[in-house]
Amino acid sequence: MDLWPWYLLYLITVVMLTCHGKAKKVQGKGRRNGGKDAVSPWEFLSSTNIYLNKTNITLPVKCIKARTVESSEREETLSHVVSVKFTSGSWYEINATYAPVNKTRRKPATAFISVDPGSNVTTIYTFLHTNKYCAVVNKWKRPAEEGLGDICELWVNDEYLQRPGRKVQPSCSKKFKQHCKAGFSYDKHECDC
Repeated sequence: MDLWPWYLLYLITVVMLTCHGKAKKVQGKGRRNGGKDAVSPWEFLSSTNIYLNKTNITLPVKCIKARTVESSEREETLSHVVSVKFTSGSWYEINATYAPVNKTRRKPATAFISVDPGSNVTTIYTFLHTNKYCAVVNKWKRPAEEGLGDICELWVNDEYLQRPGRKVQPSCSKKFKQHCKAGFSYDKHECDC
């Protein structure tokens, strides 16, 4: 009995399984927007500090900063202390918790929900673009206050602010314009106490 056909079949099977395993690994790495700066929305949200940089609506505020105080990577949940500085100069702080809306075992969440128990307002944050420096977010509030229904925002973190003038800032602004059209900009330095 000639065994070489069986050896050939064995070799082909081993090569196909090995190549398939490598292909799966490469595919898994690209699931978060691709590129070396890619992160999941949760990874961006859980940055130490994030700041509202641009929005498609005008608000009576000078700065909005969210500081991460608690997070669970496995559950993709987190809590922020959100500090708001109004144009009058007064400050307001709220606690916000976020839970994933569309998380699966294979894919990270791209949308999060937050409910304000005091006002009974539900906000859904859908991430349109995310990298390790910035995120473009569509924010949907219900019940909506007048003019605050569907909002598009650019959020940035401390790493973004430490890279002035480099290609990071124009790239984030470009993504905001692609998804949100024109917008109003905020100065992070207004958040400094």
